[in-house]
Amino acid sequence: MPSKNKREYPTEITNAQLKYLITAFENNMAEFYPIGREAQIARELLSQREQNLSLSRQLDVMTAAAQALRDEMYKGDAKLAAITAAKPEALPRHIFSMLVNELRDVPAIGCKRELIIGVLNRHGVIAEPVQSDPPATE
Repeated sequence: MPSKNKREYPTEITNAQLKYLITAFENNMAEFYPIGREAQIARELLSQREQNLSLSRQLDVMTAAAQALRDEMYKGDAKLAAITAAKPEALPRHIFSMLVNELRDVPAIGCKRELIIGVLNRHGVIAEPVQSDPPATE
């Protein structure tokens, strides 16, 4: 971040300045003679900047992929909302019967069971989660 008074306190070092400092150390330029540690710091800083740039590019790609996945999932949610938000008279009887039968006969798991119960409850059928008996112990 640039300082308020750039002449007195320059806070931003450019990549070109870092490369010049590293080159000066490697070529043993007289004006930069006792700068071994500073050259190492410059190398590390330049490396960190390159890694940061690479990671920010990866983040952009991942963000775009996540947005595409959210969009695809939303399309599925819109179809599901159309079914679950239907009024009782708008829900075809065969679908209603299928939901009731699946809830009774097939041990539906987790969110599927909750979805079926939610649909049935919205249509006036009192469907509560059934707790299974714990396994018998000897």
